[in-house]
Amino acid sequence: MWRAVAHLEMGEETEAALALWEGAKKGLWWNPEDLARIKGRMSDGKLRALMERLESTSRNFLLKRVPPVAVLRRAGSSVWLMVLHGRDGGIDEEYPRWEAAPANLAFVQSSQPFSYGSYCWDVLQEATAEVLWWWRALKGLGQVVVAGFSQGARLGLSLALKGEMDTEAFIAVSPADNDPIAPKRRMRVIIMVGRNDKRRPRAEEQCSIINEQRGTCWLVLFEGGHHYPSDFEELLRIALDRVLE
Repeated sequence: MWRAVAHLEMGEETEAALALWEGAKKGLWWNPEDLARIKGRMSDGKLRALMERLESTSRNFLLKRVPPVAVLRRAGSSVWLMVLHGRDGGIDEEYPRWEAAPANLAFVQSSQPFSYGSYCWDVLQEATAEVLWWWRALKGLGQVVVAGFSQGARLGLSLALKGEMDTEAFIAVSPADNDPIAPKRRMRVIIMVGRNDKRRPRAEEQCSIINEQRGTCWLVLFEGGHHYPSDFEELLRIALDRVLE
């Protein structure tokens, strides 16, 4: 993708399209919205048609693909913790942070590549479809607590507050910026955010709205910025107990 953008910046539309086409033939998947933006900067009709084919192929691939998941089962537990990674993250990065949780774990990984070995939830329509696919698969197995970090926290919390996932419990760690949402159902939410995180005011506002309307929200402040708290393992145990009360 970066090669295509570089060619485009130099006015080399043909080279940009060919770079993407060659990558697609090798099995690489491109973000459909990125392809659409590149297409919008092209003046050649034939190249635009080629970009439309790439965009359509990418969307069809994404809609047919079951998003990957890693599962860790705990003997005797009927509680599931569904974890959504942050932007430029993935299962490998999140697994060691959450594995101590006293619950069954399901780490859902986006199919949208961000960089080598990392992923993102940038295309909202596809991200929503993937998260809801696994939500429906897990909810029949027991009580499901949804959780996430940064972009994953924002996506999951938004879906839960809007009622698209009927979970009653959510744990958000350093959620990315989002306009506060009024909950459609009663929920118990934990939001962990760094004292120096520039997104802290939005997290505080979201927590207040939940408390004022149909739920209970606890705001947990920790030292630092946009990252995991240093004592996350202990905070996670406490958070799970709290949202499951």
